Amino acid sequence: MSVKLKIMKSIKALFLEKQRSNPYWGDIICLVEAVRQKKFSKFSLRKAMDELIPETHRFRKLDKMSYLEFLHTVSNTPEEQLKQAKNLLKEV
Repeated sequence: MSVKLKIMKSIKALFLEKQRSNPYWGDIICLVEAVRQKKFSKFSLRKAMDELIPETHRFRKLDKMSYLEFLHTVSNTPEEQLKQAKNLLKEV
Protein backbone atom coordinates (compact mmCIF):
# COMPACT_ATOMS: atom_id res chain seq x y z
CA MET A 1 0.00 0.00 0.00
CA SER A 2 1.42 3.39 -0.95
CA VAL A 3 2.12 6.13 1.59
CA LYS A 4 -0.43 8.47 -0.04
CA LEU A 5 -3.13 5.82 0.24
CA LYS A 6 -2.31 5.25 3.92
CA ILE A 7 -2.50 9.00 4.62
CA MET A 8 -5.86 9.29 2.89
CA LYS A 9 -7.19 6.31 4.77
CA SER A 10 -6.10 7.81 8.07
CA ILE A 11 -7.80 11.15 7.31
CA LYS A 12 -10.92 9.30 6.19
CA ALA A 13 -10.89 7.10 9.30
CA LEU A 14 -10.49 10.13 11.57
CA PHE A 15 -13.27 11.93 9.68
CA LEU A 16 -15.66 8.98 9.97
CA GLU A 17 -14.86 8.62 13.67
CA LYS A 18 -15.73 12.32 14.22
CA GLN A 19 -18.97 11.87 12.26
CA ARG A 20 -19.98 8.83 14.32
CA SER A 21 -19.24 10.52 17.64
CA ASN A 22 -20.85 13.83 16.68
CA PRO A 23 -23.89 13.07 14.49
CA TYR A 24 -25.13 16.68 14.52
CA TRP A 25 -21.87 18.21 13.25
CA GLY A 26 -21.57 19.16 9.60
CA ASP A 27 -19.06 17.50 7.28
CA ILE A 28 -16.76 20.52 7.23
CA ILE A 29 -16.56 20.70 11.04
CA CYS A 30 -15.85 16.96 11.21
CA LEU A 31 -12.99 17.35 8.72
CA VAL A 32 -11.50 20.29 10.65
CA GLU A 33 -11.62 18.35 13.91
CA ALA A 34 -10.28 15.17 12.26
CA VAL A 35 -7.12 16.88 11.01
CA ARG A 36 -6.50 19.13 14.03
CA GLN A 37 -2.79 18.93 14.97
CA LYS A 38 -2.16 15.82 12.84
CA LYS A 39 0.46 17.42 10.52
CA PHE A 40 -1.10 16.59 7.15
CA SER A 41 0.30 18.13 3.96
CA LYS A 42 -1.73 20.52 1.81
CA PHE A 43 -1.84 17.87 -0.91
CA SER A 44 -3.32 15.26 1.46
CA LEU A 45 -5.83 17.76 2.82
CA ARG A 46 -6.96 18.75 -0.69
CA LYS A 47 -7.45 15.10 -1.67
CA ALA A 48 -9.37 14.43 1.55
CA MET A 49 -11.57 17.47 1.04
CA ASP A 50 -12.37 16.39 -2.52
CA GLU A 51 -13.26 12.90 -1.36
CA LEU A 52 -15.06 13.60 1.94
CA ILE A 53 -16.99 16.83 1.44
CA PRO A 54 -20.21 16.22 -0.54
CA GLU A 55 -20.71 17.93 -3.90
CA THR A 56 -23.39 20.20 -2.38
CA HIS A 57 -20.76 21.72 -0.04
CA ARG A 58 -18.08 22.29 -2.68
CA PHE A 59 -16.47 25.70 -2.80
CA ARG A 60 -15.57 28.21 -5.47
CA LYS A 61 -11.87 27.99 -6.34
CA LEU A 62 -10.90 31.03 -4.24
CA ASP A 63 -12.92 29.82 -1.26
CA LYS A 64 -11.42 26.35 -1.59
CA MET A 65 -7.87 27.71 -1.50
CA SER A 66 -8.63 29.76 1.63
CA TYR A 67 -10.27 26.77 3.27
CA LEU A 68 -7.30 24.52 2.42
CA GLU A 69 -4.95 27.08 3.94
CA PHE A 70 -7.11 27.08 7.09
CA LEU A 71 -7.13 23.26 7.22
CA HIS A 72 -3.35 23.20 6.85
CA THR A 73 -2.97 25.68 9.73
CA VAL A 74 -5.33 23.65 11.92
CA SER A 75 -3.44 20.48 11.04
CA ASN A 76 -0.09 21.83 12.24
CA THR A 77 1.16 21.77 15.81
CA PRO A 78 1.26 25.01 17.85
CA GLU A 79 5.04 25.36 17.33
CA GLU A 80 4.60 25.16 13.58
CA GLN A 81 1.76 27.68 13.76
CA LEU A 82 4.08 30.08 15.56
CA LYS A 83 6.73 29.63 12.86
CA GLN A 84 4.13 30.27 10.15
CA ALA A 85 2.99 33.45 11.89
CA LYS A 86 6.59 34.69 12.18
CA ASN A 87 7.18 33.97 8.48
CA LEU A 88 4.02 35.86 7.55
CA LEU A 89 5.20 38.84 9.61
CA LYS A 90 8.55 38.81 7.81
CA GLU A 91 6.74 39.01 4.46
CA VAL A 92 4.80 42.14 5.48
